[in-house]
Parts: sequence; C-alpha cells; structure tokens
Amino acid sequence: YPKRLVKGWRIQRTLVEPDNELYHYVNVQNHGIFKFDDNSLHKVKFIVSDVYGNSTSLTINIKSSSMSKNFKRQSYKKLLEYDEVNIFKDAGIEIYFPEKSLFDNVYFDFFTSEGNNYSPVYHIGNEYIPLKEPAILSLNIALVPEKYKSKAVICHKNYKNKIKVYTGTISDNFLSVFIKDFGRYYIDIDTVPPNIKLLKKDGILKFKVIDDLSGLLDYKGFINNQPAIFAYDAKNNLIYYKFDDLTHKGKNTAALLVTDAVGNTSVMKIVFYR
Repeated sequence: YPKRLVKGWRIQRTLVEPDNELYHYVNVQNHGIFKFDDNSLHKVKFIVSDVYGNSTSLTINIKSSSMSKNFKRQSYKKLLEYDEVNIFKDAGIEIYFPEKSLFDNVYFDFFTSEGNNYSPVYHIGNEYIPLKEPAILSLNIALVPEKYKSKAVICHKNYKNKIKVYTGTISDNFLSVFIKDFGRYYIDIDTVPPNIKLLKKDGILKFKVIDDLSGLLDYKGFINNQPAIFAYDAKNNLIYYKFDDLTHKGKNTAALLVTDAVGNTSVMKIVFYR
C-alpha cells in the first residue's frame, strides 16, 4: 500500500491479512506466512501464470532467525482489532471504526500539532496503512463562530500536502464525516463562493467553475430566462451549454448559478448572439 501511494507500484504479497477478502486469494495456507523452526536453508519457489497459461518461476533461499528478545514496539495509543468495533476518543475528537473496517489489527497512534483558529491538526494513525471500510470522524467545532458553523468543513492533508475537503453533519457541536484514510485532519470554514469564468460563447457556452474548498454541489442554467440543459465536466471543472431550440437568432441571455457544498452561491449572467 505505501508503494502504491508513493510510487504507483502494484506489489503482490504472499502475506494475506486476516480480513483481506480479495477474490484472487485461494487455497492460502497459514495466511501465506513462511515459518521455519530451524536455521537451515529452505528453497521457496514462486510460480506466476497469465490468463493464457504462460508461466515463469523464481526460486529463492530462505533462512529463519530468532527475533531479538529486546525487540520493543514503538508506543501507541490504542490497539484497533479488525474483527471488533473500535472507538477512539480524545479532546475534541472521536473516531468510530465499524467492525471489519480494517484489514488487520492496527497499533493506532495519535497526537496533535498547532493548527488554525478553529482546531489543532489531528494526526490520526499511520497514513500508509489502508482502511478497508470508511470510519466516522467527529471533530469539535466549538471554536468556529456561530455564524460560520454551517460553513465548517474537515480538511485532510496527505503525505504530498494535497488537501481533500469533507462536508458532513453537525450534532452537539461536533462535525462528523466519513473518512477513508488515516492522516492529518483539521477544521476549516468555507465562506468563499465558487468562481465562474466564461471561456467561450461562439456556438457553445463554456464556463470554468472553481471552488477552492468544499467543492461544487449543484448548478442550474437558464437561457432567455428558461431552464436549460447544461453539462458538467467535473474532471476539468467545466460547464457547457450547446445552442439548442431555446436560443434564437440575434440577442440572447444566459445565466449560470452554482452552489458549493456548504451553500455559498455564485451567479454569472451574460448576453450572447446567435
């Protein structure tokens, strides 16, 4: 998983985690663990085949050695067991892990660092360990001014410092969201409406729509004050309208209304000619 995150590699492991249900693990013995009780060399042969029956093999020698008696696991806050419901609580935070939301037991660590005006940064677990199913993260928003509570979001900053924003539900001064990754999380507010820029209006109307935090939730388009069909290209943040029966020769009007996930709204009105 870490290699896939950082380098995009796909590595096939022999070790099968206790709750790994991927379909291609069949006839696995001892969870794929090679365990030898002596100090002799043992030959292990791997055979890999494609769907047409072509195969190649690799033979390696393995020698076991006893683990040092002085081995100590680094400190951790809580042991999360994969086959149980796990709940972690600390000041300003609660995380609910449903049963079987983990592939294996996790030695869970947690600490905080300096954040912004609304919360510290919560360092939740090890981001190089995958979650099998989403967990529910709840963060306290008591430091968010009352008039901005509806604009509160939870931000996740990954190992590349790329930010992903989550919106959720608020109850008892806690904002709760589903998360799919361990890592750094903190509270922020989104009070800035989406930005709309007209790119083209010759035969087709093309708008660039950017929202820096919570993301676009809804959009509506009107041609000559009539609801019209506008297409949304989410990958490129573009909204299109291709001239149809609502447009007539000469002067026309268009209006685009966009709303982000916390209710900030922007409107652009233009005049165009056909």
